[in-house]
Amino acid sequence: MVLACAGGGEQLTPDADPTLAGGTYVLRAVAATAPPTVWISNESVSITILADTLMLRDRGQGRRIAVQRYREASGPEPSVRREESALTYARRGDRIEIGLACPDLALCVAPPHFVGRVTSDGLLFTTALNYAVPLRYERVSR
Repeated sequence: MVLACAGGGEQLTPDADPTLAGGTYVLRAVAATAPPTVWISNESVSITILADTLMLRDRGQGRRIAVQRYREASGPEPSVRREESALTYARRGDRIEIGLACPDLALCVAPPHFVGRVTSDGLLFTTALNYAVPLRYERVSR
């Protein structure tokens, strides 16, 4: 699998060396605020992130587990949902892009869904589809 970078026409390739970005990353801040914090809000719904974990494995594959509180404008009381999904990632240098799997029968925006860089202690995403940014994830294991 190869993902194209926006802008320069460069190619990002799956991470063949898991020590470069592989590991488990925990969300520590959304726009400089620690969870729980609102990360999506519009006229229909407000979503508060309670916890988010990215598990990056070799060959550009991984999993994401998010626990979120949904409050729909015209709906019942807020509900807490745990969502687990597959992901793919690719990198070039310190740049990393993540794409989330699209559930069957869903209409999804094409990846990448997160674009950022690998830092000395984690990941910093400055572009994230629909989410407040920056998103800072701390590496908690390899």
